Amino acid sequence: MATSHLAASTRFGTSWARPGHRESNRRGSASITKAVQESDFAAEMRRQQFSALLKLSPQAIVVLDTDGRIREWNPAAAELLGWTRDDVLGRPLPALAPSAHRAELQGLWAELQATRQAGAVCSSHLHRDGTGLLVEVYMAPIQDADGSFAGVVATLSRQDDLAPATADGGPESGA
Repeated sequence: MATSHLAASTRFGTSWARPGHRESNRRGSASITKAVQESDFAAEMRRQQFSALLKLSPQAIVVLDTDGRIREWNPAAAELLGWTRDDVLGRPLPALAPSAHRAELQGLWAELQATRQAGAVCSSHLHRDGTGLLVEVYMAPIQDADGSFAGVVATLSRQDDLAPATADGGPESGA
């Protein structure tokens, strides 16, 4: 009876009857677990490297999500514009520009979404203290693993001081 049971189990692909199969499954599971752990470790290393890059870069760096809202804001951006990370997270980048110049940033955003090509624009921004600044905003698309649009990384570079601007911009304006 046992012989016919083993024959039947082999015929239907049941693997428990094969000698050494359990050991093979354990080794296979261990390999998968190790690969997942290595993948998790690599992902954590990338996050730490990105975090260090943001924190230590002398360049003002801003990361925007697919809706154009600020998701990352480094210390250099805080120094350039005077707004802390907590002040700006979740706000659209154009909210930091005087209302007369928000259209320039919105146009660059629309072009980037349509073409997936990086671009730059010089636009007027307000430092938190009300000082007007001419800032070059360079935006480049971020793609996820399957190539879909996942957001934007923007660098901000001070170009020139402007005359004091009207204080109609900033995070609390909600534009």
